[in-house]
Amino acid sequence: MTWLEHIKAAALELAKAGVDEPTAEARYLWLYATGTALVSWLSGGREIADSDAAHFYHLVRRRVRREPFHYIVGQREFMGLTLMTTVDALIPRPETELLVERVLADIQPDIPTTVVDVGTGSGAIALALRHYAPAAATIYATDISAAALALARTNAERLGLSVCFALGSLLEPIEVPINLVVANLPYISFLDKEYLDPELSYEPEIALYAGPLGTEIVEQLIDQAREKLMPGGHIYLEVGQGQSSTVLAYLRNDGFTPDPVAYDYRGIDRIVGGTLEG
Repeated sequence: MTWLEHIKAAALELAKAGVDEPTAEARYLWLYATGTALVSWLSGGREIADSDAAHFYHLVRRRVRREPFHYIVGQREFMGLTLMTTVDALIPRPETELLVERVLADIQPDIPTTVVDVGTGSGAIALALRHYAPAAATIYATDISAAALALARTNAERLGLSVCFALGSLLEPIEVPINLVVANLPYISFLDKEYLDPELSYEPEIALYAGPLGTEIVEQLIDQAREKLMPGGHIYLEVGQGQSSTVLAYLRNDGFTPDPVAYDYRGIDRIVGGTLEG
């Protein structure tokens, strides 16, 4: 078989398994398994080793079982940064980049600003903020999972980015005055678990599921932010589809002036936030 025939055969198996972009994923898994750039295969300058083909089909079988693609290849691009991905943390999503962009728009140059990324997981939000924010900003990141925090620290070290990491629930580990809070917390109702894509069964439940409504953990954070934010401080939240009105009402009741809702690439009400009055 040629390399293209291997990819075609794998793509058929991925399609049968319900993978959305089977040919693209099969091609990338081939390049990943063989450790060779596409141009080498296109030029005909590379022989197919038996070990490479075996490795490729091993990866394909994992994907056929609907193991997430980014766990298989062990990395994910997020705002131009390559992050390691493991089952210890949620895989960063493209819509979360919109949340980071929203925060960056409000960080003023040359003004000392303390930002806390709550539930950092792989560190995606905190590390993107550290990479793009002015030097006057200090970035903290918390997580209740020691394994997730270890992954975030590893990503920070690999990227050479300085973030202050703290183990604990939500804002509890942070003792310094806070100007901005940002979070992509669990927002899926555990009642919806059986209806979700198979890939989510591989991701850590602690990073996915809240209570029966899906807004419970977000509301806990809002309560803590009310106590820990400086007057005029801001909170930014990624929420689930249809949750924005509930979370905005909670913000108002807790003394925040809400922001306009921001929508993601699919038109879902995804990002909410507000300024603490006073």
